[in-house]
Formats: sequence, structure tokens, C-alpha cells
Amino acid sequence: MSPLPLNGDPRAMMMRQAAMGQPFAVMNSLRQFFTLRDVPLDAQVIENDIQVMLLAHPQGLSDAAQYAVDQFVLRGGKLILLIDPHSEGQASRPGPGGRPPANTASSLERLTNAWGIEAPTDRVVLDLRGAWRVRANPQDRVQAVDYVAWFNAQGDSIAQGEVATAQLNQVTFASAGFLRRKDGARVEFTPLITSSPRSMEADAAKVRDNPNPTQLLADFRPDGQTRVLAARLRGEVNTAFPDGPPPPPQGAERPADFPAHRARSEGAANIIVIHDADVLEDRFWVRVQDFFGQQVATPFSDNGALIANLVDTMAGGDTLISLRSRGESLRPFEVVDDIRRDAEARFRQTERELTQRLEATEKRLRELRQGPQGGAERGQTNAVISAEQRAEIDSAREEILRTRQQLRAVQLDLRRDIEGLETRLRILNIAAVPVLLTILALVLGVVRSRRRAAARH
Repeated sequence: MSPLPLNGDPRAMMMRQAAMGQPFAVMNSLRQFFTLRDVPLDAQVIENDIQVMLLAHPQGLSDAAQYAVDQFVLRGGKLILLIDPHSEGQASRPGPGGRPPANTASSLERLTNAWGIEAPTDRVVLDLRGAWRVRANPQDRVQAVDYVAWFNAQGDSIAQGEVATAQLNQVTFASAGFLRRKDGARVEFTPLITSSPRSMEADAAKVRDNPNPTQLLADFRPDGQTRVLAARLRGEVNTAFPDGPPPPPQGAERPADFPAHRARSEGAANIIVIHDADVLEDRFWVRVQDFFGQQVATPFSDNGALIANLVDTMAGGDTLISLRSRGESLRPFEVVDDIRRDAEARFRQTERELTQRLEATEKRLRELRQGPQGGAERGQTNAVISAEQRAEIDSAREEILRTRQQLRAVQLDLRRDIEGLETRLRILNIAAVPVLLTILALVLGVVRSRRRAAARH
């Protein structure tokens, strides 16, 4: 159940954009093991023979459709919910009018509040560890920059004690939100994937409206806290509609076999919530290439395996999970990446301070050359510059030169740590191993010589 074109976009096919019209790779993967069925966005009842429901980016669902989801969960149906503070996939696709939609957020606040969790839609998670390298602005001196809104959750960010995530290596998130359990909630809240301690929260508008990767990195201040990106909920929950079913949408009639209202779940409800629908998008986890007329998918992240594992676990079959939890083809040098990211974060912060100082000094220089506004209003001219003004102008010019020199020095320092580490690694790989082998050979030679000498005596 989703407004996203998970099974392909017929409009793209008609516009001869075959690549955009293809089904998502994750759907093709799920079809290998499960029977999939589309559930209409205006459904008033979720059929009983549906075991697991994947609800992705539920944007603008009617009360009747939300009630159908609520009752599906309460009667024992398994739900995998993907909401998003900003859908990068939706923002990259033209809407019915030919332009991307203005609203790219989704939530089920009424249901999630009833389940005992909070998922703010006005905040996104930024994470420096695993941040993607993207193109910087054309006028930027550095051509590539870490975009902290797009990152790979890896290592201790992935729960190793959960069967669905134990064998995953990394999962890619893009403009993701966070989850937290409400105070006093009785539902069991188990984090599956979290951000790293090198993360922070930011206003979602910074990634929705003309995002600037360079500015985000310059403003980045990690607070040492981890944030839950995906979680499993288990426990008895109450309905989000205590007054009974809402009226059907205007012009629609209630189905004849409409089930009786449930006020509480039958046993423990099972829900997975991921606060990022972009984990389904192909560009964030798989490369799809045409090979002699066939679409060949090469994953570089474990997003597809995550969804398949979650569906498999929720459906009750855990035996095939190990076959689907394939490692990613990309295994980065984490130490090098960490040093590079730290250096670039420091560079961006220092560059921003120097740029602000440079702009302020240049503004002051222009004011000195033009003279005070009050004098111009009175018709006075500033052809004659006093000695004090000349000295201040000269000082401003020297300050501009010093600031520009510092800015260039900071830019050169950006790669100093990285190049130093790369040099040490080259020396270690090229020279250290032969040196160690030579030392070992010498030690063995000395030991053998002493043994022979002792044997002679």
C-alpha cells in the first residue's frame, strides 16, 4: 500500500522513460519469495488473507484507510511501516502537473501515537559516519563534499541480536527521521538500526528546500547521541479510533462484510517502523544495468536484504534469512574515511568563519570608499579621503589579504591528514612487510648460528 510507484510508473513508460517506469528492485526481490498484492490507498478493509502489509510513505491517507490499517494490526496482521520527513524519491519525480510535489513528508501520527511512539516529521538525522560523497556547488572550491543527510548505517548501528539484521553490513538512509518511545508507553520498543554517535538533528526544511551539502557540513555539530531510525514494536495496543469506525469517504459506501470494531489487539501486535521510505529507492542501494536485454541488479548496500528479512521474519519463516543477508560489495576503509570526514568538517567550519570575516571586511572597505550614507544624503562629496580613512582602508585591504591566505591554507590543510595517512599506509604495505620479513630472517639466522655453535661445543 503506497503512493510510490513501487511496481513501476505507467506514465514513464508512455513518456518513453523505460528506466523510470520499471518496478523497484526491492519489489522484484520480494516476488521471488512471496505473493504480492496491491492494496488500494482508499481501502476501508484489509483482507484477512494478507499476512504482512508493507505500508510505504502513507501520504494523506483518509480516516477510513487509517482505520483499516488500525484494525488490520489489532486483529493480528503484521505491519511494516515506512514513513518519511522528506522523500527524496518523491522529490525527484514529477507529479501529475509535471513538477515535483511541494509536500514530500508522510506520517501516521494518529496511529503511531496510539502505539506509543513518536516520529517527528519536522526533524531529520544528519550523520557524519558513512556520509555519502556528493558534488558540491559549482562555485565551491572543493568539488566533492560529505552530504551528512545521506549516510550508510553500519557497524554497531545495526542490531546484531535481531535475526532480521544480524547479518547485514550497511543500510543506506536519505533524509531520515528518528523514532522514540513515548513516556509511559507499554509497548516493547526494540531498536533495529540507529545513527552513530557522530550525528545530530536538524530542521527538515534544510533538506527539503534547496539543500546545500556544503552548508550542512559547515553547520554540523555532532552531540554524541544515537538516534533510532528503525524499530520493532511488540505488545498489546489500543485502537486509534476509540469511538468506532469513521464514516466512509464522501461518495463511497461501507463494504457489506465490514468487520466488527476491535478496541484492543488480540494478543501482541507486531509492527516494524522505519522512518525513511527512501530505503526502498534503487539509487540508494543497488545498481541496475541492462545485460543483453535483462535487468541485472548489483547491490552495494543491504536495503533490499533488510526488507526481505523483515517480511520473512514477520511472516514467521526465519530459515531463509541467512541466504538473503548478503554483504555489500562496497567495503570502505573506515579509518581513512573517518579522518577525511573529520578533516573536511573542520575545514568547512573554518572556511565558513573566514568567509564571513572576508565578506564583512570587504563590505567595510566598500563603505569606506563610498563614505557615510548621511553625507551622500546631504549632497556632500567624498572625493577627499582623510588620513584616518586612508589608514583604515589600507588596514582593511591587509585584512582581506590575510584572510584569503588563511582560507587557502585551510584548503591545503584539508587533505594533509589524508595524504599523510595514505603515505604511511603505502610505506606500511610496501616497505614494512619486507622489513619485518628481513628482521625475522636475521633473527632466525642468529638463532640457528648459536644453536650450531652450541652443538659444536
